[in-house]
Amino acid sequence: MFTWVHHWTVEILHDRAQSNCVMAGHKAYQQVLHTVPRHYCRGVCDLTIQQPGFDLPRQQWSLLNRFRTEQGHCGVCRRKWRLTDTDLCPYGETQTMSHIVESCPMTKLNGGLSRLHSADEDTVSRLTNYG
Repeated sequence: MFTWVHHWTVEILHDRAQSNCVMAGHKAYQQVLHTVPRHYCRGVCDLTIQQPGFDLPRQQWSLLNRFRTEQGHCGVCRRKWRLTDTDLCPYGETQTMSHIVESCPMTKLNGGLSRLHSADEDTVSRLTNYG
């Protein structure tokens, strides 16, 4: 599972890559980014471009990124943060951020995380209603 340590590792590598990019050009940036394990960047195809939804209002952008990083207000995280005693959704399944989008009968989004990542108009509307 994605943890804050992994998130900060990606951020540090990303910052280091940007610094190297200024001195050594775009190639250095690409080389450092290839050291980031792919599962830390779910749905992100190219870290060198603005991601879909970048221009959303802050609340929607933050929520979108919570789903992308699997670090949001779901049962698993709330239990890990000791905010609740259970990690189950109302339907009895373990509630992760991906469960909310991909398999929960109450909140499932057709197309799952890949559609959520696209940040199309319908998805943004769902984010607004969810958050």
